[in-house]
Amino acid sequence: MYPLDACASALNERDETDTMVLSDFWVTLMSFGIYLVGYIIFIAGMAIGAHLLNVPLQWIGVGALCLTGLAIVHGVTVTRQKDTPS
Repeated sequence: MYPLDACASALNERDETDTMVLSDFWVTLMSFGIYLVGYIIFIAGMAIGAHLLNVPLQWIGVGALCLTGLAIVHGVTVTRQKDTPS
């Protein structure tokens, strides 16, 4: 049996809870994507504004990199699902 066959058979044996978990996963992924798209637009606007203010390109890059890291941390923090007590 090939490894992909095992994965396919495991996917075919799902129950209702698996479907709910998969649905929650897509909702979380979409929320994270929306955060990242918003931050990308924000970072692009800040970079264009800095360029119009004649800020050196190396500092625009540093600022964009810092804002990208901040966007990822913020997006993960906000869209993280709480652990269920067992």
